Amino acid sequence: MLFQPKRETAATVMARWLLVGILCASAAGTAGAADLLPNLKPYPASDIRVSYENGRKLLRFTATTWNNGQGPLELRGGEKIEGKQVVRQRIFQDTGTYRDVLAGTFTWHEAHQHIHFDGFARYDLKPVTVSSSGKSSEKTTFCVMDVSRIARLPGAPKKARYRTCDTQVQGMSVGWADIYRYYLAGQYFDITGTPYGDYDIQITADPNQRLVESQEGSDNVSVVRVRISDGGATVVSPTS
Repeated sequence: MLFQPKRETAATVMARWLLVGILCASAAGTAGAADLLPNLKPYPASDIRVSYENGRKLLRFTATTWNNGQGPLELRGGEKIEGKQVVRQRIFQDTGTYRDVLAGTFTWHEAHQHIHFDGFARYDLKPVTVSSSGKSSEKTTFCVMDVSRIARLPGAPKKARYRTCDTQVQGMSVGWADIYRYYLAGQYFDITGTPYGDYDIQITADPNQRLVESQEGSDNVSVVRVRISDGGATVVSPTS
């Protein structure tokens, strides 16, 4: 009997490629060159409000993530596999060279009608004063681009460089932020039937740590506490 190799799914192929990319990343690039790495920092959720849509009660908010690193976050689309496009992060270096490492996938986002980078962020609604299991938002994909200049850091361009949601290049320049406004599709928690009380809205950038950054961990997380009541939702504690 001939041996029949097991057919790999897109998920298993990507997992294998990502592992290879992680293992090989330190060996890539030009010898002696220093990486100019991005660093993602999410601001606490803002523009928080409750809306009622199609019989559901939604907690809407704006999410802002910016880059305060030494280099841009640049994502480049590559080969396609089972409806997704392989993405590599281009890491620029102080010698004018660069290296590419596997970072994930691009996917077509039907509601927004453009290409998103998978797993860019995660939203969690965590109960503080009530007994509840909490909620995680399904909105974890983003079109990554320069929306607003936040800070005049070294290397920050005066004008946006990453301005489209195409399949070739997306990114975020130094000192610039990507902003997802509260009114966009998927930018909410469905809180229908959720008990009144205090909750933390937690935003985590790059939750799976697939992107190469200068810092990881708590630097990628922001939290704001809100009180949900019959009057809506209000911020009740300092943000972080």
